[in-house]
Amino acid sequence: MIFDEAQRTYLEGRSVADERLKKDEAQLVLETLKKDHPDKGLLVICLLGHNQAINTGESGVTSWFKAVTQAEDWFYQISDDTLKLPDIFENNADKDYWTTHPQRKPLRLGHLDHSLRFYKNRDFEKWAAAVVNADSKEAKTIADRLKKSAIKILLTRDLKTAKKWIRNHRVGEECAGMIASSQARRLIAEGIHVLPQADSKIAQWMLAPTGDIRSSNTLEVAQNQFQVQGLELDYTLLCWDADFRLTENKWDVFNINGATWQNQKQESQKTYRKNPYRVLLTRARKGMVIFVPEGDSTLEDETRKPEFYNGIFQFLQSCGCELFEAAQA
Repeated sequence: MIFDEAQRTYLEGRSVADERLKKDEAQLVLETLKKDHPDKGLLVICLLGHNQAINTGESGVTSWFKAVTQAEDWFYQISDDTLKLPDIFENNADKDYWTTHPQRKPLRLGHLDHSLRFYKNRDFEKWAAAVVNADSKEAKTIADRLKKSAIKILLTRDLKTAKKWIRNHRVGEECAGMIASSQARRLIAEGIHVLPQADSKIAQWMLAPTGDIRSSNTLEVAQNQFQVQGLELDYTLLCWDADFRLTENKWDVFNINGATWQNQKQESQKTYRKNPYRVLLTRARKGMVIFVPEGDSTLEDETRKPEFYNGIFQFLQSCGCELFEAAQA
């Protein structure tokens, strides 16, 4: 059995198809395989995406380790390089426990140390990681290397100009699309509608040809991180709202609650917003334009204060994003 996105297995109690799981999904998988094939050798290949957890009720790689220890006649293999990745474990005690567990066997191969996205340019993934970790110095260093490879990471506050640039650069069957966080609720004031999962029609958005109003190439509606995770586009227009913004050089997370933004202070909530923006920042293969709104300078709209967006814009500029106007000069 090959299990893709294995780091996103559901935890006990998660509702699936209107029924709550009685055990962790990983444990249920192993138990079911053993029950259905009692006399056969069984192999589960788990494809793990690091830092890709974007939803509550999902578990990481340790869910599979625990499932193995709770079942009979199973063992797990994972490489040392994978176990050394940051944020795999909550603490060093867990890392030591699962690294040296008697049911673990080393795996010499199997660790891919970089994504093949963005035409095999590993630095782009590293740049996105530095951005969501609020490390502007590291991001700037990586961005300078990317510029030498003619990879464009553009930054603007003019949505129309951003769309025009993408349309002018996309050719033939290349695919472009507008994307945003699922919590980017105030982008609607900019005329940007972020589609909810139930209305996403993601297959039409990705596959409809240019000229079809349902196509992503129209740049008319934005898909959120849940829909585009695992997908790739040649060019992306990432629209950044005030749901993920900086306070004293640290990212803060906000959700719209009624008529105001509400600060989400739990560390788990910060992770579930940081990883979605990591996903959004890494969907492009050829080029990306990041649009940051100006906000409401009249201050009639308290949810769109200019200072919410100015800090984001200035930080992204310090991360090496090329100002759109300078790039066109």
